Amino acid sequence: MASDGGDPSKPGYTFAAVTLTAEQTAGIVASKPKGATINDVALAAHALTVLRWNEEHGEKIGDSVSIMMPVNMRPAEWSTEVISNYASFLAIVVPTSVPRDLAEATMVVRDRTKKLKENGAAGWIVDVLDRGNRLPVILKKNLATMLPLVQHQFVETTVLSNVGRMNLPSFGDAGDVTEVWFSPPCFGDVMSPGVGLAGVGKELFVTFRGLRKYLSTDAVQRFADLYVETITGGGGARS
Repeated sequence: MASDGGDPSKPGYTFAAVTLTAEQTAGIVASKPKGATINDVALAAHALTVLRWNEEHGEKIGDSVSIMMPVNMRPAEWSTEVISNYASFLAIVVPTSVPRDLAEATMVVRDRTKKLKENGAAGWIVDVLDRGNRLPVILKKNLATMLPLVQHQFVETTVLSNVGRMNLPSFGDAGDVTEVWFSPPCFGDVMSPGVGLAGVGKELFVTFRGLRKYLSTDAVQRFADLYVETITGGGGARS
């Protein structure tokens, strides 16, 4: 992805965080294509945002945007105990020939995850508005035929990770948890920025993490704004 305002002499990360309101989230749910999950929409929006960013920065556009996505293959008895260390990642490859339209791009992603859904694994891809279901043993055995594994790709462009809808307890006098933020993983100096999503109640909390040597804090915020504009159809975000 095209760099913007980064400083190669400075290690570390830059961050931006936005909240998708209940109204914005409901709009995303209402407008998603038939058979698509919220995760499909989030992946499609990320791919389109990368394309829009590169086009606006005069970056050469390749054949595809490849997004790493975590999948939960833990045993059912402890599949939701913590919100890290997923067992595997898959690469979702979106051709750059896809129309710059969220619904069209989502249908491309939906069709690429279709085999998983047909095999009863819609909940296996951790959906931002639902918890994962137990992954059937037969599905694990046929994993390689369903979606390209990360190790079979050369370089993934970026990563999108989510922890699903959070059912969090009250903390006594401190009250209920109203926000959850987490930093998406970065797997090297070619992945920037990563997108992390978490749902609390009817809102979605989205965190963007970039590499400081490529993207300034201002640049990551502009990428975040572009992502929100893409996934909401221009509805904006509450920071």
